[in-house]
Amino acid sequence: MKKAFTLIELIIVVIIIGIMAAFAAPQFAVTKERALDKEAISNLRLIRSAQKLYKLELGHYYPEFGFVGVIADINSNLKLDLPENSFWSYYVFEDSKATAFHLYPDGSNRNCAMTADGDIQECVTMGKM
Repeated sequence: MKKAFTLIELIIVVIIIGIMAAFAAPQFAVTKERALDKEAISNLRLIRSAQKLYKLELGHYYPEFGFVGVIADINSNLKLDLPENSFWSYYVFEDSKATAFHLYPDGSNRNCAMTADGDIQECVTMGKM
């Protein structure tokens, strides 16, 4: 006698896997967002440390006026190695503030900000999402 799975058994297994996936997918999105936020916060702390060293050497924060959002320039001037093809775009301001920013395809954005005192505010999503 040949042993095999019946069609009903296979359908039940597929349904169970589908239910498990339905519960896991939202949690995966939250976990991914937290990991990306931790990356941004870590890089903002690196920028803060580099800003302090820059000021010790040259007497002012980088940039001297305005802001810079080109990661190659930030890496070069602050002697960092932040990834150029990251989820985040980084902006560094003359008063030592910095932000990590991501624009989603739907027009919403996620922003993590570091104050001039070095305090990092909670990352927030703004817009449609």
